[in-house]
Amino acid sequence: MSKKKIRIIKKNDEFSMEYQIGDVFEIDSTWYGGVNVRGVSGIPVSLDQDEYEEVSERESRPIDEYSYRLGAIDCLCEMVAEGEKNHAVSRKFDTKEERDYSEEEVKKICEKYGVLYKKKEEHFYMFFIDEKN
Repeated sequence: MSKKKIRIIKKNDEFSMEYQIGDVFEIDSTWYGGVNVRGVSGIPVSLDQDEYEEVSERESRPIDEYSYRLGAIDCLCEMVAEGEKNHAVSRKFDTKEERDYSEEEVKKICEKYGVLYKKKEEHFYMFFIDEKN
């Protein structure tokens, strides 16, 4: 089990070099008025409750398939625009309707990079710079 963490938001001991505002520490122990941590040099430091806030562990945010696909399309358009690829093809959409649903956003992404696109078969978009493709 990982230890709880705190972030320094106020410094009551202006002369201490063991912690600065913004520093993050793991809690070693608690006491009735705050917590004990190891300072930057490793010595124990007692902090008052008004000097810190608890840092919550970041929860992973699941990303929906629609947003994921648009992010991948953005990346493909950037590579084509920068000349890394002559053309690029999106990942396969499950249905023609699913592909067409995202067309307005695809158009905006392509305009941002100066890239052209066309629908390819029933399940793909193709991205390119010149009309030859």
